[in-house]
Amino acid sequence: MNRWQWQGKLQEVRDELAREWEKLTEKDLHSIEDELDRIVGLFEKRYGYSSERSLAELERYVDRYGERTRAALNERLKAFQKKPKQALPLLWGLMTVVGMVMLLRRFRAR
Repeated sequence: MNRWQWQGKLQEVRDELAREWEKLTEKDLHSIEDELDRIVGLFEKRYGYSSERSLAELERYVDRYGERTRAALNERLKAFQKKPKQALPLLWGLMTVVGMVMLLRRFRAR
């Protein structure tokens, strides 16, 4: 995948984020795009990975992070069962991680 293809993929991700979360501003979306591009660029520079391998490594990390986060959140949610208002931020965190994993998988599939 060359740099132009990568930029096109980032635009697709930004468009999907904008549709899903309407309150994100253009500045927010560009910031996310810049960070994803920066991470891939760092993998290419520091490890000599291709763009495709960089994306695969990023996806692998997010998947593992999501699994660890889900396990930790499940443990915490069990402790908060009697206190539902305190569990709400944990649920939002879980939804965010799962959403990012889904976006990266969709992004990778294209």
